[in-house]
Amino acid sequence: MAKKIEEAYPDETAGFKLKIQRTLQDIWITFYDQILTLEHHNKVQKNTKKILDMISYIHEHYTEKFSLSDMAEHLTISRSECCRYFKKTMHITISEYLLEYRLTKAIQLLENSTMNITEIAHATGFCDVSYFIRRFQEKLKCSPQKYRKS
Repeated sequence: MAKKIEEAYPDETAGFKLKIQRTLQDIWITFYDQILTLEHHNKVQKNTKKILDMISYIHEHYTEKFSLSDMAEHLTISRSECCRYFKKTMHITISEYLLEYRLTKAIQLLENSTMNITEIAHATGFCDVSYFIRRFQEKLKCSPQKYRKS
């Protein structure tokens, strides 16, 4: 490319040639920066999609017996990468997030349904009613029954 410029502008001074080289280097640096910016943007988009897919999977399967292996397989990543990435991005473990989400759904059912506590526990993915009540009390400092009455 420098050769073509020299042919088009036959100025033989060293200053001219240096200016051409510097301009070409500036063009290449700008081009390189744009590529890096684009790659970074694509990486951010990919990572955003990954965490949204993880959260979506949890929201779709919170009522079931949750399996980290199934989630990782669905997302085509390893279990350890799944846990590591979720914790890094959300600053909470998958188990903690799942518990929070289940309790949020349980609160909605307590407020908006006539289901009994056992039904709510099972509808929100808790296999053991006493575990549900214990975790609910730890988080909200009252029992589900007391919460519903207040």
